[in-house]
Amino acid sequence: MYEDELVAVATFSGTRLMKRQGEGYRSAELIRFATKPGVTVTGGLTKLIKHFANQVQTNDIMSYADRDWSTGDGYKAAGFTLHSAVPPAYLWLDTSTSKRYFEHRLPNALNITVATGENQDDVRFIRLFNTGSLKYILYL
Repeated sequence: MYEDELVAVATFSGTRLMKRQGEGYRSAELIRFATKPGVTVTGGLTKLIKHFANQVQTNDIMSYADRDWSTGDGYKAAGFTLHSAVPPAYLWLDTSTSKRYFEHRLPNALNITVATGENQDDVRFIRLFNTGSLKYILYL
């Protein structure tokens, strides 16, 4: 908050037990960080993470950088380490609603009209792809 105005916000998941990391190991996900358009909050992400970590007991916080938009520099600056790269994925755009779906979440998956170059007026779904993600983890 700055002068009673919201200028930055972060959303987090609840914690999840990560049994493969050991007994009682908990992880949370940083889902989104946003600032008011045109506003830069120096140290804003790290301040919000610190506040979250003080409120919730977790061993780490993980997040994804969408490679279509980011190289993950903000995560590195906040102390996250690169864990892995998630490969590119195909998704489908529903031209009637503009919603995007990954293949395993397509509605009515057996009755898809796909863009083929013919009868474009009848096309309901267009196949797109993203360039993948970078998974980052901040160990607390």
